[in-house]
Amino acid sequence: VSFPSRPFLRVDSGIEEGLAVTPYYDPLLAKMIAFGHTREQARRRLLNALRESVILGVQTNQEFLQQVLESPSFQLGETFTSTLEDQSWHLSPASEILDKARAQAATETQPLSKHREKHAGSLQVWKSLGAFRLGV
Repeated sequence: VSFPSRPFLRVDSGIEEGLAVTPYYDPLLAKMIAFGHTREQARRRLLNALRESVILGVQTNQEFLQQVLESPSFQLGETFTSTLEDQSWHLSPASEILDKARAQAATETQPLSKHREKHAGSLQVWKSLGAFRLGV
């Protein structure tokens, strides 16, 4: 897992390399928020951050989110509750997505081990919770 780190971008995540993703928790692995002086500036920042993010080992909707942000209707702010159903989206086969992610990971300037060192301890709470379930 590697997310870009820059001003005007916030990534909230409870995952790191080596942690298991189980079906007992919310499928939201990370939340990415971009800020800008204009909607278009925020859209471009979010799109670039999604392109630069590397998440291996689990299936994500990263490519789909990029397509939504690149779509003319989203760029013009003409989206509705039916937009996702009304438009057709082309999703690459999983092997293509994995190949792209591997290529991008190979060109990373900051190795994941340095990222882990930088954020060591910030995710310890997730490791210490154990296998609890709410409402059971």
